[in-house]
Amino acid sequence: MDASIPPLPKSPDVPSATSGVPRWLPWVNFGAGALCLLWMIPSWFIVNGMFADLPAEVQPPAVLTYLLTAIPGVAGLALLFAGVCLARRQGYVLCLLASAATLLGGPVLIVGLLNIIQLTRPPVKAAFGRSPS
Repeated sequence: MDASIPPLPKSPDVPSATSGVPRWLPWVNFGAGALCLLWMIPSWFIVNGMFADLPAEVQPPAVLTYLLTAIPGVAGLALLFAGVCLARRQGYVLCLLASAATLLGGPVLIVGLLNIIQLTRPPVKAAFGRSPS
């Protein structure tokens, strides 16, 4: 009487953690991207508060306020884009560039580094259809 249980067949549409992009990585990108987009609201008030106390002679141009407020938004959109690319396993170079764009600074720096580390692994390159050289 053989009581061994046969192994479950692997589903081709669900990748394992060792054969491609981890399932949690796109979700980390989506969460960090949403937080960056939400951070644009308080950053507007922080930047305006920094410049409000300056005398009129040394006030920076208004475009600087918009630029400093847009930086978290650009990082958030780049992370959302990288999350979509990682989930679909398409656009390897664009996903790598979007992850590199988040290296400009801030708390999303860690997520950008995590993306680049994961994207340079050979199994992940193979999941995107790249040669794992």
